[in-house]
Amino acid sequence: MKKHNHFQNRIILLTMITYLCGSFALGAIFQSQLTSLLQYTLISEIMVLLIPAVSCTARKVDVVKEFRIRPVRLSTLCLSILCLLLVYPIVGIINVMTMLLTDTSIQTTLLTEMTSGSTLMVALCMGLAPALVEELVFRGFIYHGYRRSGPWLSVILSALLFGLFHLNVSQACYAFVIGVVFALVLEASGSILTTMTMHFAFNMLSTVSSTSGNLDVDAYNEQVDAVLSMFQAFSPLEWAYVAGIYATLMVGCFGVIGVLIWLISKNENREEHFTKTFFRKQNPKPDRSGIISLELVIVFAIAIAYIVLT
Repeated sequence: MKKHNHFQNRIILLTMITYLCGSFALGAIFQSQLTSLLQYTLISEIMVLLIPAVSCTARKVDVVKEFRIRPVRLSTLCLSILCLLLVYPIVGIINVMTMLLTDTSIQTTLLTEMTSGSTLMVALCMGLAPALVEELVFRGFIYHGYRRSGPWLSVILSALLFGLFHLNVSQACYAFVIGVVFALVLEASGSILTTMTMHFAFNMLSTVSSTSGNLDVDAYNEQVDAVLSMFQAFSPLEWAYVAGIYATLMVGCFGVIGVLIWLISKNENREEHFTKTFFRKQNPKPDRSGIISLELVIVFAIAIAYIVLT
């Protein structure tokens, strides 16, 4: 198991290096052709997929079986979308809180690109490509690779890496929450197609609304600045009141999400498996040797340094 975890972490480190260096290199070489951030995003997704894909091909991994690519009931997909809709308020709260501490230029740049691009290009680059690639990599390759070291540890580690690979504070924070929920839904449904559907729906909720109308980016920025200024002017008592409301909303959403995930497992006849996996003592005890290796520490260091310095 130690050897397996070291190998897993080396692949993740190579993926991080390829993602950063490859994206920058291609951006510099083909700068004249990469006229849109959406196209650059598509290339970045290919960089994320490259090393895990080569690894799986070289080891002749049965991706369909190992990554659990199998059909699920339509009712399961409906429950997963309901689950996603309850994640959305949590993401909004986290986004507002992180925007108080960080620069919003990344979101502004993306918004500008989404309002100027075609709906089809936005759907492909910001919706479909990340849903397919990131689920295969983070809920397929990474979650599955850590799964032998314990279910909860694999959920947390895959979610942390999912967040850090977004390389900015705001997205890293809410992507971690999304990663946890998606990993639990994966176990509950037994199919990565469920989380791909959720991921695509989440991305499209964030993008289609921007491209379907004539959104004024400058007006949007003014509204964001006004909201942030209002929060910054709050007294300690007002902050406590707002924090209480947000905390209550988040706890309520997480509670209903938990119920929906259990219903998904029941709908797919996996409630016994789900309960045994996460809420009963593992027998035999999971072997976690080598899971926190130098390679994984370097991945975290690179991602955190990039977030802090850019």
